[in-house]
Amino acid sequence: MNKKIIVLLLIFTFMLVGCDKIKEKIKQTVDDPPIKESIPLFEFDKYKDFIIDNVTSLSIIRYTEGGADEEKITAQDKIQNTYNMLSKINIANETTKACEDNTTVYRFTMKDGTTTVIEIECDWLVVGNKRYEIEK
Repeated sequence: MNKKIIVLLLIFTFMLVGCDKIKEKIKQTVDDPPIKESIPLFEFDKYKDFIIDNVTSLSIIRYTEGGADEEKITAQDKIQNTYNMLSKINIANETTKACEDNTTVYRFTMKDGTTTVIEIECDWLVVGNKRYEIEK
């Protein structure tokens, strides 16, 4: 009889330890952010149809603690340089981080009058109400 109780206690103990390890593994899976491969900025959904040859002007607006500063560019070589710089940016996971004193908005105006806006706040791309980590 004592051997049966000891065996049952051992089995019960192993079950408890096993359940704790499973719970820990589940918790790690839930707590870890989704791993998402980064993609180039101009392959990101909103910007994948962007064509630099259709751009007629670019406004760069920098927001800092001192306020807003806007620069309007119409020279194609400078527009191309800005595009080349932005094309080196890779977009990764969505994030909830935000900042208020370091935002740059790139507003490309197209030949048909439409605009494409790229907003970078600190180290995050802002698209609507969502922010995405930037990898340079």
